[in-house]
Amino acid sequence: MASARITAGSDRPRRRLPFFIENIQNEPMSVTAVLEVPENWKIIPPRQSFELKPTEKKFVIFTVQVPAVNPVGNFNITLNAFQTETENSIGNATATVSVGEVEKISLILVEAPDHVTAGEEAFATFLLQNMGNTQKKVFIETTNSLVEGPQEIPVEPGASAQFRVK
Repeated sequence: MASARITAGSDRPRRRLPFFIENIQNEPMSVTAVLEVPENWKIIPPRQSFELKPTEKKFVIFTVQVPAVNPVGNFNITLNAFQTETENSIGNATATVSVGEVEKISLILVEAPDHVTAGEEAFATFLLQNMGNTQKKVFIETTNSLVEGPQEIPVEPGASAQFRVK
């Protein structure tokens, strides 16, 4: 049975994740390395294949793209290495990636009259978007206008809320 030593190159959270794969045998081997990450994360490249000479150590880097709406927390990722020809496992290593809060709120004007004549009611409709990864409660404050509905609007990650001011 083939065997290899795999270690994470760094335990700090990064988008570029380095690993070492070492052939601890006295025979060459073909190795394929695959990174397992949480759902919806993107991995570049998705897999890497290479030859290792006896006792050779290879430095491999995977780039991981975490979605902006991914929840805050610590997530385990695992590098699995196996022999390319037989698909026998030769080792694995686990690293933890910390995802911090992403705060990204935008306010977009959806509708408003170009001009208002005397006696007409002035209004404006806005779209509040939460493109971050945590729920936010946004307080809408106006001068000389009223917000229809509550002034504090909760918005889930990746969601939008529409409100009207008159």
